[in-house]
Amino acid sequence: MESYVETIFITAFLLMLNSCMIGMYVSAKPLKLKKIMLYSIINALIVSLSYFKGSIYFYIILSILATLLLFKNNIKTYIVAISTYILLNLSMYTLLGNSLHLFTYASPINDYTIIIYWIVMILTALLLHYCYGEYLVIKSYIYSVELCTINKRIKGYLDTGNLVMFNDKPIIFLDEYYYEYYKNCSIQLLMIQTIETNHQISAIETYIQIDGYSKMLVYISFIPRSKLVLNCSCLLNVHMIR
Repeated sequence: MESYVETIFITAFLLMLNSCMIGMYVSAKPLKLKKIMLYSIINALIVSLSYFKGSIYFYIILSILATLLLFKNNIKTYIVAISTYILLNLSMYTLLGNSLHLFTYASPINDYTIIIYWIVMILTALLLHYCYGEYLVIKSYIYSVELCTINKRIKGYLDTGNLVMFNDKPIIFLDEYYYEYYKNCSIQLLMIQTIETNHQISAIETYIQIDGYSKMLVYISFIPRSKLVLNCSCLLNVHMIR
């Protein structure tokens, strides 16, 4: 059965837009809306204009490039997004019939029921963007962190007010519960400058790694659990994700 190129383009664009947003919320790893829109448009153009032999390989190459360029630090987001995209298209194919082109549903000419699905997809995208924005903002400050020296994995909260450095190394603040694991490490006294005054803190020099970033040498200072937020075990430094 034949389909309009414009119909395939709109369907591919809206489905990928929704899939990327769902991927963001499931993985709690935000992407800029401009990047999502750009990828959705490129995906729709490739799908709607690729009718040559071997176009499936061209589409796979696009997916690999998207992973490297747009989802470099958001692999989980991409996996969820592309899985959702394929599942949504298969669901439409099962419900409405016709055919699939490059994993994308192609509605038949003069089948106006597809417009209803477009409206649903537009409303879903708006709902995801506006209603869950606060949730994503909060979750976007939470990172999985590996304490390399003691081989422990914890949740860290990115404290946007923590810009403190010593000898060009960021200082993070860790739940004092973990002090027992570091008690044999050498403790240093650091003089740090804050907005209000200069003061001295005790710290340990060690390696940690945030998921998606390189291992980094930092100073760890221990603080009471009551000073931590959102059930996280440490307060990260802004310089660690730049």
